[in-house]
Amino acid sequence: MDPANSVRAYVEDLHRRARQGDDLARLDAQLLSSPEPMARMRLVDERRRVVEVRRALEEAFVAAAADWAAAENVRRAAFLAEGVPEALLDRADVPD
Repeated sequence: MDPANSVRAYVEDLHRRARQGDDLARLDAQLLSSPEPMARMRLVDERRRVVEVRRALEEAFVAAAADWAAAENVRRAAFLAEGVPEALLDRADVPD
């Protein structure tokens, strides 16, 4: 994935979670309230998939953000304004 697409995919996922609610929180609540073991196993597997997708988006963002920001002359504050966590920007080495 090229740097722009990696940055876009991560930020769009952040915005989707803000609009629709966090998938992990929803799954955790369902896990706690489900009395059916088969349903819980499906929820555990769905939760694992969500975590994997989120981790992949984060890793792609970390690999691409600094280069994309430098090429586009985008400052750290712009990422923060979009909701990107500061710790993730640190991992990505996005400068101030």
